[in-house]
Amino acid sequence: MKGIQFEYVLITLVLVGGMILFFKFQVSSEYHNETMGKLWSILMSLYVWTALLLFFAKVIYFKIFSLT
Repeated sequence: MKGIQFEYVLITLVLVGGMILFFKFQVSSEYHNETMGKLWSILMSLYVWTALLLFFAKVIYFKIFSLT
């Protein structure tokens, strides 16, 4: 794979991996310290949010710029 096709695969893997980690840590929080559990949950939420925005930006990139 080259270029654009590889970017889509990579971004999809990052998004799916982030969602798996997010749901894993939301369901089974194994931290004894509640503050650390909340901080880790916030970190995973930000990671998934960033990956989701990157995915959407990549999907609509060519649609926006192909019309100009």
